[in-house]
Amino acid sequence: ELVARALHRYGSRRDGPFVTVPLPSLSPSSAEGDLVAQFSRAEGGAILLDEVGDASPELQVQLLRAIEARGPAFDLRILATTQRPLTDLVGAGSFREDLFFRLNAFPIRVPPLRDRTDDIAELAAHFLRRGRPGGDSRIAPEVLAALRSRAWPGNVRELRNAVEHAVIVSRGAPIRAEHLPSPGMPAATPATSLHEVVTCWSEIEMARSPSDLHERFLHAAEPAMLRAVLAQCAGNRAAAASVLGIDRATLRLKLRRYGIEA
Repeated sequence: ELVARALHRYGSRRDGPFVTVPLPSLSPSSAEGDLVAQFSRAEGGAILLDEVGDASPELQVQLLRAIEARGPAFDLRILATTQRPLTDLVGAGSFREDLFFRLNAFPIRVPPLRDRTDDIAELAAHFLRRGRPGGDSRIAPEVLAALRSRAWPGNVRELRNAVEHAVIVSRGAPIRAEHLPSPGMPAATPATSLHEVVTCWSEIEMARSPSDLHERFLHAAEPAMLRAVLAQCAGNRAAAASVLGIDRATLRLKLRRYGIEA
């Protein structure tokens, strides 16, 4: 999104509006009308289609219609973001090829933080200045070395959280390497997508052991989902099976496997 805003700010349409559309949050029943309205709002400026790779097949159809409905009279720049490789999604049949070619006029890849470690010093100093307004924002060489040695599966957001953690733990003293949090998954917040969490978990677990990753993931994630659905269904297994999209016998086997009582 920051890259998209920079493109707009320094582009020929910078005096026009900048409209962001978080695609996964759109209701399928009203998405097409909403999209047409948002395109109209962005006239003369730019529209950002955020997380287009997470759009459902139905939403992809509505998005393509909204783009086609602009007509030649519209004057706006269309930008789209995704954390998922659209070429792979097209190959798997989960993303429309015609929509891909409408959006893929000029792709810009933002490398993960681990591939641009030269940025870490400036970013960490920026977050430290924000955490200590007017205070000491110097970063010791050993702290910078520790920051550069990490894989940062959560990218810049994880780095920001690590610096904020160190500011709290250090209590105003110069930050040392031991003030940084242990490397691991980023905190699950509303701003953290499921894609980010699973990616982080996978990278960490593969480093520990490259075998049985799928089975370990199911044991880590499936019980929590089953308990959450059962709680929402007040323990009604038939209703829970319907929500999960599986039959009752399969649900019964899964509950028995994980030792879940319902």
